Amino acid sequence: MRKKDFKLNKIHYIILAVVLIIGIVVRIWGLGEKSLWIDEIYSWVFSSQKTFFGSFIYMFADLSPPIYYLILYVWIKLFGSSEFMLRFPSFLAGIASVFFIYFATKKVFNKQIALGAAILTGLSPVMLYYSQEARPYSLFAMFSIITVSVWIEIINKIAKEDLDSKTLIKYVIFSLATILTHYWGLVLVFFQIIYLMIFCVEKKRNLKLILTAAMRIFLISGCFFICQYSFLKKYTYILNPMFSRIYISNPFHEIFKQIFYENYVFLLIVVMF
Repeated sequence: MRKKDFKLNKIHYIILAVVLIIGIVVRIWGLGEKSLWIDEIYSWVFSSQKTFFGSFIYMFADLSPPIYYLILYVWIKLFGSSEFMLRFPSFLAGIASVFFIYFATKKVFNKQIALGAAILTGLSPVMLYYSQEARPYSLFAMFSIITVSVWIEIINKIAKEDLDSKTLIKYVIFSLATILTHYWGLVLVFFQIIYLMIFCVEKKRNLKLILTAAMRIFLISGCFFICQYSFLKKYTYILNPMFSRIYISNPFHEIFKQIFYENYVFLLIVVMF
């Protein structure tokens, strides 16, 4: 029996290694061959200024969250701005996503399901595409996977009456990382918080801790967005207008447009889900 289990484990990890190798090869193959397309050129412009403040202002003027562009700024300073190097952070985030989805799924289910999740993530056409693009989406996917993993950890700890502040702080940090990589993260975190609140009410415990964590997440991310929006409304004339997306006077409408692109059908589908 032990020999059989050892053999099955060996086969399992061989398959996992093969998936990772294939995932790495297909992501890095041709990474720098194609010229930058227009959105990637925006990423290069935002992140290639002479000073950190200069890059931050360009990113700020696009009404974009800062994390990806500031990481790319540091990366360009270290390794240059060729097509290959501009896309390499997205490649790394894509590979890291495969690792994180494997360990997150293994913790919740088992290693067989985790292997299936790793295969789907590693060979997903969408994940492959964004792993070769100098845009925030691959990094956003990685942070989203980590956030979901910590969220599941919180659910398990509430069920076992073992929720601690350390886990909540970890959730706040990765939730903010997700949101400040792409504002779509607000949708993910919002519905996670709603679920946690309902779960706490059902279990009759930990609701105050969850509300405190939610306030930290939405106050920090909300304050950043409102400050960014207010700055652009007041000082857009000193920035290059071609990079500014402020066209309306309502900040809540603006954040809706940033997340859903004014597509109310998309919003309805998300709410129903």
